[in-house]
Amino acid sequence: MYEETFITNVDLPRFSSRNLENRSLFKILKEFYNIEVTEGEQKIWAIHADKNISALLNIKTSHPIVHMKRRLQTNNKDVRIYSSLFCNTEENFLRDSF
Repeated sequence: MYEETFITNVDLPRFSSRNLENRSLFKILKEFYNIEVTEGEQKIWAIHADKNISALLNIKTSHPIVHMKRRLQTNNKDVRIYSSLFCNTEENFLRDSF
């Protein structure tokens, strides 16, 4: 799985200096900024991996993958989270809970 996440950096002091490696973004937002996801929208497609994504996932370009785009709102009206996720579901499955 490969995911790109974007977050508005408003009212998040020192957020960009935090080490996020192997840490939950949602836990960091809650613990340090009292921010929680309140609602969201996601769109899901079955697509063939392009050259860049197939290299990242180590699959052939003709291989089918799941592409999901998410837009999440939080209890802070100025902080929103956007993500684009690519998943090889041959070996993994998607599961989500809110």
